[in-house]
Amino acid sequence: MSEEQHSSPGFVRVLRILFIGNSHTYRHDVPSMFVRMAAVREPAVPVAVESCVGEGASLAWHWENPKTVRAITKGNWNYVVLQERSGGPIEDQPSMEKYALNLDRRIRDSGARTILYMTWPRREKPETQSVIETAYSGLQKLTGALLAPVGSVWRECCAAYPDLDLYDPDGRHANALGAYLSACTFFSLICGRSPEGLSEAVLSRGEGAASGGAEHLASLERIAHEMVERLRLPSF
Repeated sequence: MSEEQHSSPGFVRVLRILFIGNSHTYRHDVPSMFVRMAAVREPAVPVAVESCVGEGASLAWHWENPKTVRAITKGNWNYVVLQERSGGPIEDQPSMEKYALNLDRRIRDSGARTILYMTWPRREKPETQSVIETAYSGLQKLTGALLAPVGSVWRECCAAYPDLDLYDPDGRHANALGAYLSACTFFSLICGRSPEGLSEAVLSRGEGAASGGAEHLASLERIAHEMVERLRLPSF
């Protein structure tokens, strides 16, 4: 497990978010991307994040891990993000549901609200996206949690631009552009605004060019925002 903090300097009131997950959270440091995006879009949203992550970690692993449970219960979070291992919704949905519900109860007891981080399928198995979406939307309805529909955003972006590559060469993890779309999804969900134009705060010039140029990148950012708004549930 590793824990890290990022914050936007110069602010007194800070939005506090705990990310619980694995390499789909810490590769390219999606939490840090979100922090930078929130800091540059006016009006700026000051954010501090911590991460509880483990290589290939499932929600069951986190439930049994005292450091994760302590991180949740120490409280003072606004949101806690839950990211199941990518194979969880496909291979063991009952376990995913059981431990998501356990963690969600602990999160709500701490005074925070849960965000479910929907991941994406392996490159060679795009047909499993529907299984992933069904699992996460079911959990959203069970818990009343917020949903960060990253996998759905990926699907829509790839449908709009079939040559778009969001994958690391291993075919499982996100490349920098895929991670940026994850951060865009969190920005839209938490800040309630479109991430259009924020790529310069996060991506290098070469990474931005890999999206197909500024026009395509703006379209990808709009897709992320529209998908979040389409799937957003009202607050309980």
